Amino acid sequence: MLKKMLAMAAALLLALGCAAGETVREAPEVDPNAYKTAEAQEGVEANTVTLSYQDQVTVCLYEEETEDGAVGYFSLSFDNPSVSGVDLMIALRMPDRTVLVQSGLVPVGYAIRELPVTAEIYSLLEAAERDEGGLIKAEFYLRYYDPQTGERANVFTTIPIWITMPGTAAEPVEETAGEASAE
Repeated sequence: MLKKMLAMAAALLLALGCAAGETVREAPEVDPNAYKTAEAQEGVEANTVTLSYQDQVTVCLYEEETEDGAVGYFSLSFDNPSVSGVDLMIALRMPDRTVLVQSGLVPVGYAIRELPVTAEIYSLLEAAERDEGGLIKAEFYLRYYDPQTGERANVFTTIPIWITMPGTAAEPVEETAGEASAE
């Protein structure tokens, strides 16, 4: 009886987590598109976040859909430099919090330049509201994880970004660096 109650409680907690969009308490697997840029530095405080990113993401299309259902990819520039003290996960979200795509783990000293675009996500983007320059307002939603334990931190960061679709002229982008402290 106790095992059944515990199983029901676990299922309820999992369902509540799924409903809130918070399904991962432990670090996900390293994203297959993440690549190492430098070794993590020793002595960096665990609650220090240093990021390097561009605030413009471009949708690039393939000639045809891939086996895994991708019709293209988001081209982005996002680095979790070696001076950062946390691993992270990146989600690209619309202003209404609709998640377009979520990365796997981007460890300290890693960068990511591509995330897949499915036909469903492409359709959402085609229907999205645009500014006068044809850009779509969105955001990076970042979740942080302890590099040693894999435990998710109780803080997150949102960073405003712009998405450029194929055939949309856009201004050149300057690289932006940000720092935040997660406690």
